Amino acid sequence: MIILKDSFDPIMIDHLEIIKKYKKLGLYIDDKGLTDKNIRLKLVKKMIKPYHHVKIVNEIKDDDQIITSNFTDSYQKIYEGKLYLLPKKIRYDVLKSDEYLKKIVSNYNHGKRLKHVYSMTDLALDIASIHHVDKEKIKICAMFHDIYKQIDADEARKMMIKYFPQYVNQDFALYHQYLGAWFLKHNLGIYDQKMYDAIMYHTTGESNNKLAMIIFIADKLDPSRGYDTSYQMSVVKRNLKKGFELVKKEQIEYITKVEGKQVGTAGNYI
Repeated sequence: MIILKDSFDPIMIDHLEIIKKYKKLGLYIDDKGLTDKNIRLKLVKKMIKPYHHVKIVNEIKDDDQIITSNFTDSYQKIYEGKLYLLPKKIRYDVLKSDEYLKKIVSNYNHGKRLKHVYSMTDLALDIASIHHVDKEKIKICAMFHDIYKQIDADEARKMMIKYFPQYVNQDFALYHQYLGAWFLKHNLGIYDQKMYDAIMYHTTGESNNKLAMIIFIADKLDPSRGYDTSYQMSVVKRNLKKGFELVKKEQIEYITKVEGKQVGTAGNYI
């Protein structure tokens, strides 16, 4: 039997292209991988369901013909968040896995920034639980909200000129929210408008859908920042909209009084 042997970590479009070439094929999933084998197996089963000529095998026999391909570069691109290399059917499933999610984020955020991302995500999930908001969407938005916070300034400006020329003249501190939204749509392949807005405006607070309000609040009240936010959190727990408005009002006051920046009517730094 012809067998494609790989970690399938996760299964990619490249794998499917090979699968389509054979009339009969076995898939052998290596034990070692970034994620648990059962997670990879579940994704493989989901993707090969339409291909009746393919089956998963648990052992390799002496007379089997093994196909091996070097997918190292492709996997690395996936771990950098380029999920367009994956079938659309499993992209969201991959982001539900903590191992994949953390691997991607850690390729962009480091040190205190990564600590902030994890801490802020925990707070966002707590708030989501209180107000019955989709926790999976919250987790993805929270984990990726600062994905371009540590990007090189010249590279950030080039991307802004290319994708968001209308915002190039805004303060550099705002660039990462726009580029983060671009990352969500064009790299991760997620086209949920509320999730897009949650990242797009997580610094300026220009969106008041529940996802966006929670991401904005969690970003500003993150415990790792070291501030006493007990009062603000008490308001947030009672009423999400009022808590959002309070945190936004205090942020504008901080920006104008402490940082000395002018804030426009939409919350943008001018």
